Amino acid sequence: MPEASHGRDAALLNLLRTKVRETETLAAQVFITRSFEVLRPDILQALNRLSSTVYVMMILSVAKHPLTVAQIQQRLGEKP
Repeated sequence: MPEASHGRDAALLNLLRTKVRETETLAAQVFITRSFEVLRPDILQALNRLSSTVYVMMILSVAKHPLTVAQIQQRLGEKP
């Protein structure tokens, strides 16, 4: 949970994540039937991953020594 001391960027990222989560909840209502059939799992998964990504961005924005994109890619085993 961001605090005022984390600054404007963390607050804005938290607001964005909240909006993504609200959209994810609405999408679940639209794309999951009463018999629990998931009509668009791709959309639900994408929204969930987007929310997680924004959360990681928020954490990185308040970290004392944030990682660079190259460092993140290296840790994930991706080529820079």
